[in-house]
Amino acid sequence: MKVARDFVGSPANILGSETTKHGEIAEQVHVALRRAREVLHGRTPTASFDGIPRTGPVDYREAGLDVQSKYCNGLRNTLDRVTADAEKYPEFASRGGRYHIPRDQHRQLDELRRTGGIDVLSDRSADSIQRKVDHLERMGGRSADDLIEAGETDYSEVQRGRVHETLREREGGLARENEELRQAARRETRPIDGWIGQGRRVQRRGWRRRCLGASGLGEMPGGKEPLPGRVLDPGLAGRRHRDDPGRRRGNGRGKRGLRPD
Repeated sequence: MKVARDFVGSPANILGSETTKHGEIAEQVHVALRRAREVLHGRTPTASFDGIPRTGPVDYREAGLDVQSKYCNGLRNTLDRVTADAEKYPEFASRGGRYHIPRDQHRQLDELRRTGGIDVLSDRSADSIQRKVDHLERMGGRSADDLIEAGETDYSEVQRGRVHETLREREGGLARENEELRQAARRETRPIDGWIGQGRRVQRRGWRRRCLGASGLGEMPGGKEPLPGRVLDPGLAGRRHRDDPGRRRGNGRGKRGLRPD
């Protein structure tokens, strides 16, 4: 995310005029957000500018696929730019390339595909957009669902007067998601007392919740029930529990110190 902040903080180095700089801003923000989210979920980042010329038919790569980002004011204008690009680089689509468009415009495109219209546009405008989509599908030999994908941001979110706020909001969202994941991990690893088999008391962690049998708290893999008096995890055998006096040595309550029901 720091790379994106530094980039938008130096507007003189951004390609385009004052009215078109948002195009390259959208590319930087998209890649930064995708990489941050992939790292957050423990995956290797796939969105990258590595080896990509700053100008050309490819803006960045994601999951091994070439991506061209088109952010124009209005879905119709965006599709016009996509069409012009597809005509200029016909091999782009045939090699599996994708076009990323503003997220809010992609929602409109999805609405058109599902309902045959767009709520905020006239029927005439919606029909014009549908013809452009049909033309793109014929040129690329692929459906629009496969050829055009949503970017990480709405059109308005990458404008120069708004992008810093966008980055703050998204970083805040990533921080909250990270905290939720941390809390979930703590719940999964926190020791929890439970009952197993014939009422033997054991300590279980994380995955062991899935391996509880006759107690009714779950099932063993394959639907099998644990044998009476047996501990599912051998590592638990002989482990002493402060909350279970019946497991203490020398109590005369059995060979392993297990307390009978």
